[in-house]
Amino acid sequence: MESQKQQDPLLSQLQERLSAVSYEQVLQDPNFETPHDAQFKVIIIGDSGVGKSCLMQRLTQSAFKSDHQITIGVEFGSFMLKLDSRTIIKLQIWDTAGQEQFRSITKLFYKNSHAAVVVYDVSKRDTFEDVGGWLEEIEDNRDQENMMVYLVGNRIDLGDDVRQVSYSEALRLQKEKRLDNLFETSAKTGLNVVELFVALTKHLYLNNKSKLDQFREKDEDLGMSQLQPQQDKYESNRGQSLMLKSNPSRAGNSKDKKKKKGGCC
Repeated sequence: MESQKQQDPLLSQLQERLSAVSYEQVLQDPNFETPHDAQFKVIIIGDSGVGKSCLMQRLTQSAFKSDHQITIGVEFGSFMLKLDSRTIIKLQIWDTAGQEQFRSITKLFYKNSHAAVVVYDVSKRDTFEDVGGWLEEIEDNRDQENMMVYLVGNRIDLGDDVRQVSYSEALRLQKEKRLDNLFETSAKTGLNVVELFVALTKHLYLNNKSKLDQFREKDEDLGMSQLQPQQDKYESNRGQSLMLKSNPSRAGNSKDKKKKKGGCC
């Protein structure tokens, strides 16, 4: 596969550093109340239809739905690991809508975010070309000085015949913009999805290991207080669809609840 042809020395060094950290996944209770030592807020951003919600669904449900509703506002999930056999790290993950009409809502979720996962579709070049705009939005809205950014090319299960963005091209962008890591994934098959979030969890842990006590925020400090839960889109206690309290009519608008067939949002 094309994505395996190149090995970047800096990314290889990072992989070695992350691999040195042992881990095991922690199962959470239905009320998100599993004890943890530190919590980091992560936002998933990118154009509509690149597979952001499907990545979340694959991570939290080990499932994939080809017929998926377009995200209205934001969706929420979490992921926990025990690292070095003692430290439990929780990722509070926010899956944001990619459409322009929801941009004013999703910009609110850059607040207190410690990492961003910028997703593009390897089979749609325009979604890769739009990455620069998403990076600018991060710079304009983030309030964390050392916010981590991972670049992710999704839908590699489609194969090289329909690929419009090569791994080497994505690697050049990752180097040029000094992004923290690069992954290619398939939400459909699950390839590299868990690995992506394991790496991100370890990376945040290593970068903040000496000050983990500063990352024990309550959920309301990371954005939960701005939202009210809607029907659980993933039919799981590990994923919720949410909307802004100040705009209840948006999520109830049936015209906005379009379904995406043969792709993902």
